[in-house]
Amino acid sequence: MCGIGGVLQWGGAVEPPVLEALAASLGELQAHRGPDGHGVWSDGAGVALAHRRLSVIELSPLGAQPMSDPAGRFVLTYNGEIYNHRELRRDLEARGQSFRSRSDTEVLLAGWAHWGRAVLERIDGMFAFAIYDVRERALTLVRDRAGEKPLYYAHDGSRLLFSSELKPLVRQPGMRPALDPYGVFQYCALRYVPAPFTIFRGVSQVEPGSTLTFARDGSVRRSAFFAFDRLPLETARPEELPHAVEDALIESIRRRLEASDVPVGAFLSSGIDSSLVCTLAATVLERPLQTFCAGFDAPEHDETGDAERIARHLGAEHRSYTLSTDDLLGVVRRFGECLDEPNGDRSCVPVYLLAREMRKAVTVAISGDGGDELFCGYGRYPHFSRLRRELAPGGARRTLEAYFDRALAVYGLGPAREAFPEEYPAWQERFLDLHMPVFMRAGLSDAQRLSVLDFNTYLPGAVLAKVDRMSMRHALEVRTPFFSPQVLALAASLAPTQCEQDGMLKPVLKSILSWHLPPELISAGKKGFGMPPQFFEANAALFRDLYAGAREVLAATRFFTEREHAFEILAREAGRNTNSLWAFTALGLWSESLGFPV
Repeated sequence: MCGIGGVLQWGGAVEPPVLEALAASLGELQAHRGPDGHGVWSDGAGVALAHRRLSVIELSPLGAQPMSDPAGRFVLTYNGEIYNHRELRRDLEARGQSFRSRSDTEVLLAGWAHWGRAVLERIDGMFAFAIYDVRERALTLVRDRAGEKPLYYAHDGSRLLFSSELKPLVRQPGMRPALDPYGVFQYCALRYVPAPFTIFRGVSQVEPGSTLTFARDGSVRRSAFFAFDRLPLETARPEELPHAVEDALIESIRRRLEASDVPVGAFLSSGIDSSLVCTLAATVLERPLQTFCAGFDAPEHDETGDAERIARHLGAEHRSYTLSTDDLLGVVRRFGECLDEPNGDRSCVPVYLLAREMRKAVTVAISGDGGDELFCGYGRYPHFSRLRRELAPGGARRTLEAYFDRALAVYGLGPAREAFPEEYPAWQERFLDLHMPVFMRAGLSDAQRLSVLDFNTYLPGAVLAKVDRMSMRHALEVRTPFFSPQVLALAASLAPTQCEQDGMLKPVLKSILSWHLPPELISAGKKGFGMPPQFFEANAALFRDLYAGAREVLAATRFFTEREHAFEILAREAGRNTNSLWAFTALGLWSESLGFPV
């Protein structure tokens, strides 16, 4: 796991040392992502690539980046892991390719040189990378299927900058960062800004499952190699699916445990997804699995006891941490520094603390992220079905608008409509049109539709962004077995009754888990990992101060100075629930951490 960055200059005379220094700066500002090494490559004619290395596979200098292929045509700077690199290596060797290292980076580079973009369909992994074609003078940016790894870019027609993180990008010379109105609107509605958008005008995200190629003539070409949707799998009978999912998960876990030359552990809560991942991992390993859990002083929100019972049953080496008020407050006070981009998810702070403790024992961790989106596990799905039945018929648009306005406990669309009355109609059309197709499909249940929506927006925009940024602050690499191509394909084939059955969510995963754990260890249920409401209530004075500080910072931004009415509405409405209050406060803390006006 690493940090990448670079610059591609088309027009004007820019001295190579200037470009190299710019690329090196992009790398240095992401040193926390890769504390084990760094490198810069330049062609001396307009391109410079940077890399910060966290050594996980091939710990020797043979795995250093940026890396060139033997022919000298392609140069790669890469963040991620290719879990099936051994199989790909054997395939390439059978085709005459030789290797000088054990690195998955070298396999990815050789695969691209041999198959081109088609190598992406062969890969089981998480990745964000930039590969430069020296002969064609074209740079391609690539992001993995689910969006596990981030990749930002700014392109003005004459220069391209890209980076694993947002803050290093906007701190470069020539960048004039300003809050994007549509980005702010999306943050208010969602607590995050989904790809391809960002909170900044002129800066974008590479969308999950896609490539962007910047050619020598300045043109840009986007190509998608993966999109998740609900598609019937005619060859699998419903009763066979749980067994097929179990087999695919076991193989996925095996790959993610084997693809490492450093210690590996696992997140374990009382929830279905992490319990299943740890249970299957325990069957794969020939040694006790190291598991980790964190909880709170509030018993109704603490799941360490349930996790400990599961760990004992599995024979795992388990560590539990009770996050004290002092622990949480210590991070909350400097939360803006921890954030790369605004993220109003209340679980960011606990994840940061748990990752910090885990990194003392392991370098890599596996998690259960993605299980809710792929196998329909969120309680808001049946809640929305009940809500929709209360609405008068109004078609897909009315249904979708009701979901964002009433089923998501953040700001909702109402305050945005009031805050931005002139821009709102156009934004509403743009926002809803982006998500409409899945709501217009016939034959899908509400859970199927909403899970597709969440996989493409909430999962990469909030969940995976949280896990990546909070874990990489401590150089901890997190791997997710649910995102192997085989598991994704099986999840896409779920029938409505396999998404929700008699009010039970995730019946497929619960069925698999019941084959391995006794009922009393499954029935506890996940309590959630967000900072509990009691924590906010017990520290009300502090959060009032943080809110007041955020209000002062945001009021002074260029964006809200020009939109005083919008600011007053959003500041007032922030108190409607804990989520919107924290989202507003987090935006202010993040803005303050930038150190420059926006």
